[in-house]
Amino acid sequence: MKIRTKILLLLILGAIVPLSISYIFADQILVNDFSKSIRERAENDSAQLAGRTNDRISWMLEVVTMVVDAVPFENFAREDLPQALGICYNQLSFATVVTILDENGRAIIAPYRPTKEFALDASRPWVSDSELSEFANSVPLKAALKAELALGPVYYSAVGDPRVVVAKNVVSDDRKWVLAIGVSLKDLCSVLELSEADTTYVSESVLADGKGSFICGGGSFQNNFVASKMQMPLNRRSVTEHEDDVGGYFLIQEQIPVTGWRLFYRFSKEVALKKFYQIRKALLAWMAICLLAAIGGGFVLARGITAPIARLAEVSRTVAEGNYDRKIELVSNDEIGALSTSFNRMVDEIHSWNQELHNRVEEKTKALKEAQEQIVKTQKLAALGELGAGVAHEINNPLTGVVGNAQFLLQELEHDPTYRKILTDVVNNSRRVAQVVDDLLRFSQAQWGEKMLPVSLEKILVRSVDFYLERFKEKGVEVAWKYKDDVMVHGIERDLQLVTTSLIDNALNAVEIHHGKGAQILFTVRKIAEGAVQMTIEDNGCGMDETTRLKAVDPFFTTHPPGRGNRGIGLTTVQRIVDEHEAKMTIESEPGRGTLVSIYFASEITVSKA
Repeated sequence: MKIRTKILLLLILGAIVPLSISYIFADQILVNDFSKSIRERAENDSAQLAGRTNDRISWMLEVVTMVVDAVPFENFAREDLPQALGICYNQLSFATVVTILDENGRAIIAPYRPTKEFALDASRPWVSDSELSEFANSVPLKAALKAELALGPVYYSAVGDPRVVVAKNVVSDDRKWVLAIGVSLKDLCSVLELSEADTTYVSESVLADGKGSFICGGGSFQNNFVASKMQMPLNRRSVTEHEDDVGGYFLIQEQIPVTGWRLFYRFSKEVALKKFYQIRKALLAWMAICLLAAIGGGFVLARGITAPIARLAEVSRTVAEGNYDRKIELVSNDEIGALSTSFNRMVDEIHSWNQELHNRVEEKTKALKEAQEQIVKTQKLAALGELGAGVAHEINNPLTGVVGNAQFLLQELEHDPTYRKILTDVVNNSRRVAQVVDDLLRFSQAQWGEKMLPVSLEKILVRSVDFYLERFKEKGVEVAWKYKDDVMVHGIERDLQLVTTSLIDNALNAVEIHHGKGAQILFTVRKIAEGAVQMTIEDNGCGMDETTRLKAVDPFFTTHPPGRGNRGIGLTTVQRIVDEHEAKMTIESEPGRGTLVSIYFASEITVSKA
């Protein structure tokens, strides 16, 4: 016998024998227990439905009691009683008509019922004249005078909806009145309709009064309800089994304690047993499927003996083409499995060697690119150094003469307020130019070796903001602080002042270009996680695209038009100062939405105030 045949027979026996045994046991269990489960299900469903019905009626009666007790009828004059009846009607969503009777059954006032148009607009039942007569004949007057609350017999509206009268006595010291309320049972009957929405088993229910008269219900059970209720005694819970043309069914009678009504629940046993027959057919079908699967599996496994060799040849061709992701699946531990393992290991080693070589090439390429960029940057900085030295020499000499002459004229014209203000501005701005030239010279010569001292980052930023207040007002720029913590960091105050003024100047130019009036600049100085300090300057100006953002700190790179702003060394200087302070600067920007510049200092320092 061939190995393929042996494997096929083994799979067939291993699948069919266990399934056959399982089917026999399952069939016996289902036959013995399924009928019991059906009856328990029917009894539980009927009890739950009766409970929901009783709870619904109890709620309606409690609501009627609460609403009627809340209305002080004894304080109403006869001409105001319609208003009191209207209050009761509006508070009771299930009410159809409300009236008040004396102890002889005479109406104190006309019954309160809405017009047809009002009822339709409010989705409330409308009471016709014929129904009003049925209502009057159904009032349980004597019972209401003896008890606090009474329920009348069921009657029907013109459209066939069941109604009942709830009577509540409103007895006072000098009069005995009864408030009669027509109550629609349509919502109550909807509880029975919802019970029939469960299609797992076919069930039907009918609500009847204490004498067994039909109130409401659905399905075909209504047609043979009279014959069904004669087959069981009234006034107690009972469960009986019956047969009809369709098949067997359970008939269950439940009590509704709050009213003395009865619920008749019909549960189809035959339909439930169909589920059992379906399960039996499903088991037989499953056994057939498993048999076919076993046969197919036998062929697959038999073929699997020669398949690994074919896969080895295919993967070898793929690896030769440069695809190292293909591997041979290990399906056995025999000689073919050992060969597959060795082949996979060889492929992994070749792939690892190629990957290492690729990574080394990328690293060298990246290092070369960074070196080239550093060379370009160094050349730019060298050019900037030469420019800074030349500019400083060419500007400082005439600037010294301008400042000296302006100070001389300031002394000569000390009492002339007009010229004094002009000359003061000349001196201050000249000094500012001198400071800018000095900063440029210091940048070109990398003179950043000053000792760092504790400085208040918040005060530095406040001074820079104050310096630009006139321009903020002139350009209509709104300035706000998101956070304003008084924190100290190690730094050079003059350099940090240059950082803040440069960033504010850039933000002011950006919002002026994009918005003009109505622009906004936000400032932040705060402590963040792990003792670090964050300073941000955020604007809603023109923003930058990604290419511009990446080049923003490059020397001589600027987006300003000629005659406006700096010459491309502002952010370069800022970046250099930030690096000197061992801080980190990030720039987030999006065209048309603004720019956020954040500077992070490693830690806050504490300065003793003693």
